Amino acid sequence: MGLIPMETAYKTHILGRLNQTLTAVVRGMFVTASVQGLLAGIGFAVAGVRFSVVLGFATAFMALIPFVGAAAIWLPIGVYLFLKGWAVQGIGILIWGGLVVSMVDNFLRPFIIGEKAKLPIVFLFFGTLGGLQAYGPIGLLVGPLTVASVLAFAKIYGEQLARTERKLPTE
Repeated sequence: MGLIPMETAYKTHILGRLNQTLTAVVRGMFVTASVQGLLAGIGFAVAGVRFSVVLGFATAFMALIPFVGAAAIWLPIGVYLFLKGWAVQGIGILIWGGLVVSMVDNFLRPFIIGEKAKLPIVFLFFGTLGGLQAYGPIGLLVGPLTVASVLAFAKIYGEQLARTERKLPTE
């Protein structure tokens, strides 16, 4: 921190925002994955799938992996049930997985991250998409951190600009 050429209060503000955002992203990922695992486990239990608790935990674990996600568990199980002759249960798992389990990720994660990191959800959404495109899976962390940094620097710039304008003589 000593090497950053900036006032101590500003350095503290920026590092605080980065810490707050990183914590929110990690918390959002784990809470969302846990909810997805719980919902998948409930769907497996209702469909009569054996080891539904274990499969729910597996779903939660896989939900943490970008691009693979919870569908790596519920999709093969739904297809398997359908092919084994349990069409109602198989279709039920596929519908439940597609409309409930996987969609939770699209709503819950941005809500948790945006609320805890105090970032506008729109900025968070585009920051995450941009981070994913630019950096791949690590972009899920880098994108929101970049948005938080830009907003922190914009706030500092606004304060510096206001301070400079107060010092200028009026015409």
